[in-house]
Amino acid sequence: MNKKKQPLISVVMGTYNPREQYIKAAVKSVLAQTFTDFEFIICNDGSEAEYSNILSAVESMDNRIRMIHNSHNLGLAATLNRCLEVACGQFIARMDDDDICLPNRFRDQLDFLNNNKEYMFVGSCIDYIDDNSNVWGHRTVPAFPQREDFLYNSPYVHPTMMFRREVFANGDFYSTQKIALRTEDYELWMRLYGHGKYGANISKVLLQYREGEMGYAKRKRLYRLHEMMVRIIGFYEMGVISKGALYILKPLLFCILPSFIIRKWRKRSCWT
Repeated sequence: MNKKKQPLISVVMGTYNPREQYIKAAVKSVLAQTFTDFEFIICNDGSEAEYSNILSAVESMDNRIRMIHNSHNLGLAATLNRCLEVACGQFIARMDDDDICLPNRFRDQLDFLNNNKEYMFVGSCIDYIDDNSNVWGHRTVPAFPQREDFLYNSPYVHPTMMFRREVFANGDFYSTQKIALRTEDYELWMRLYGHGKYGANISKVLLQYREGEMGYAKRKRLYRLHEMMVRIIGFYEMGVISKGALYILKPLLFCILPSFIIRKWRKRSCWT
């Protein structure tokens, strides 16, 4: 009996009460990739019953899609960890349920990792899109982020990432601690750098990231306090705590600044 061939890439995505037009567009953009040797693991994070028809329709879009379900809402970090536990690919590609991949994303990232063995993961630049899929901004990320690049902000955009499977060996999964809520990616990158696992970015847009111009500014004050703790721990693990004292306070800045200033600043700098 022939064993089923293992896919080269496992695409992992969590979803909770998805908007039909967004998740179908996101999934279609993955299915339209020029590189086709992948499995697509989607974890339904305890969505309400009224969304079951949407999720069933998504699952039936392609035989490479594998839908798994949480019995109740666990949050993104735990949901992604469930995906990682069942993933079979040599590489892990992240995706969100409302973003759009450009067709060559997987091919470009796979080529980079195959040609640059010293890097354990790779992301890319992004365009920001609004609720109507109109591009309103662009974010350029450093090609080869250093530890100091984490001080101001994460130098990676979470849904653009592709990893080598071994990145998640030895317990380097997403943190499910409360302080990492909404910053689980930032916490993971700093922890990986602290463990000597480095990444890079491809200097072109490979993904359209759906977020309004005030996305970061609308975060609850509690999440900003948690981000401060994540920064303290991460800066310490990377050995840059002596350079990061002022940057630790950055999240509090958004509790003080008027929204119109944040909007102008965000429009100009396009950071997440």
